[in-house]
Amino acid sequence: MIKEKLFVSLLSAVMICMFCSASSGQIRKPAVAGTFYPADKIVLSSEIKKYLDKVPYKSLSGDLIALLVPHAGYDYSGQTAAYAYKLLEGRHYDNVIVIGSSHHKNFAGIAASGEDDFETPLGKVRVNKDLLASLMKYDKEIFVDNDAHEIEHSIEVQLPFLQTVMKDFKIIPLLFGGMSVDTCVRLAQALQAVSDDKTLIITSTDLSHYHDYETAKTMDSRAITAILEANAQAFLTSISEAKAEACAFPAVTSMLVAAPYLGINRIQLLNSSNSGDVTPEKNRVVGYASIAFIRKQIVLSDSDKKKLLSFSRSTLNSIFSGGKTGISMNGDALLTPGGVFATLKKHGQLRGCIGYLYPVKPLYKAVADNTVLAATKDNRFPPVTSDEVKDIEIEISVLSPFRRVSNTDDIVVGRDGLFIEKSGKSGLLLPQVPGEFGWGRAQFLENLCLKAGLGNDDWKSPNARIYSFTAEVFGE
Repeated sequence: MIKEKLFVSLLSAVMICMFCSASSGQIRKPAVAGTFYPADKIVLSSEIKKYLDKVPYKSLSGDLIALLVPHAGYDYSGQTAAYAYKLLEGRHYDNVIVIGSSHHKNFAGIAASGEDDFETPLGKVRVNKDLLASLMKYDKEIFVDNDAHEIEHSIEVQLPFLQTVMKDFKIIPLLFGGMSVDTCVRLAQALQAVSDDKTLIITSTDLSHYHDYETAKTMDSRAITAILEANAQAFLTSISEAKAEACAFPAVTSMLVAAPYLGINRIQLLNSSNSGDVTPEKNRVVGYASIAFIRKQIVLSDSDKKKLLSFSRSTLNSIFSGGKTGISMNGDALLTPGGVFATLKKHGQLRGCIGYLYPVKPLYKAVADNTVLAATKDNRFPPVTSDEVKDIEIEISVLSPFRRVSNTDDIVVGRDGLFIEKSGKSGLLLPQVPGEFGWGRAQFLENLCLKAGLGNDDWKSPNARIYSFTAEVFGE
């Protein structure tokens, strides 16, 4: 049941807060300064810069949305952590959501901190209570528990690195107290609801614990492979079967579930190691990895578009012939996961249209899936018949990542597609739709609401979440 619920969540195509124990001016004091990292400001700063200086420059093609970073003592995992934090040099984020798991306290749900600041030897970092309140609004299992954070190290050890590479940011510290797939999924959805281009997510976890060196490498490789494939199901299965380990595996699971919703379509290993790489002890080691989660815009060449259209046509024909497409797909753009819709028309009239909003599969596989679905599962129309295939025209719309609309006046008709969520209902209209019907912005929003089964003015509701996107549209 756990696997099924998670699998459905990942592949779905369409889809105030009371600070109970906090008081003004509260500071969460460092708990592991002097043990996990130096307590002296100058020594700490020097050590972090030493780690960062050893990391070669690496450019990223796309937006950096999240990082997975180890949280052991700096002597053991600091160099691997530096590979992640090196990417933040020269970047700015207003908010950093740091997600870990409690090593000291068991509880259901997710514990946030109600403190005003977290302090390290390098200074104080402000907690963004407004953003925390928004998270708590979307996920009722997030609650304030300062005690859970009091001696926990998994969030604290990330802060000196953040303070070194960035300025003027706030944090939202979150700790899982146990494992629940429902909790992971709700947090993933909440992350999508509150994140914007100035929000970074950090998942704080170590990997295998206290195995011999070679066993640890095998287990960590299995966990890393599942993460790089954004395969939450495979990751959880390997954990449940004791073939891999991660002390904050609920946090990792939430990140993997959230990845497609956040538009993440490339996950890149930056560095991996274990404690046996820096100490003579090889019989009881702990594994580490730094991983980047990236949102990359898919750029299609004319050749790519022709391949996708040919693949879609071949897929449509194969529904009735029972054969395979016989077309080999290659190229970075076609292998990158992407949101995409397949639209079928007959003599210029819509005959079926279904798509994936989020990058859940490589682009060419998503095109094949949605070609079949548009032909056979669009409940607005009867299934396409073999006699009709010759008259079907195929149009493909490759979606950009979604971006939250804060002001509907910014919507540009003809450029933007729209997606709305409210009260458990959702609907999407592609950018080309308002042009086909001659709608202005207000009509576009009203019809978007009607498509979602909402009232035509529900787009004005403060509880409505509206996202815009662009699409590269091409057809036969």
